[in-house]
Amino acid sequence: EEITGTPKDEILDAGLDAVVHAEDIDKVQKGIGAAFKGVVSTENCRYRTAEGEYVPMLQSFKPVFDESGSKVKAVRSVVKIELKES
Repeated sequence: EEITGTPKDEILDAGLDAVVHAEDIDKVQKGIGAAFKGVVSTENCRYRTAEGEYVPMLQSFKPVFDESGSKVKAVRSVVKIELKES
């Protein structure tokens, strides 16, 4: 929400298509899928702002395992914004 200007509830309701560039959806979904299989992944992608512009980002997906360490219970994501020089 802080990055895109789009409320998180709106993003959750609309899905990734609402904020991720159409050319980047597949690799973001693959990154999430890989994390749910226990693999850390990082993808370059573009997120759409509330103004309709795209911001390039580096997004990492990391599995969070249960107490036994054998089952992925969640996926954490960290995003780094690539700032443009003005």
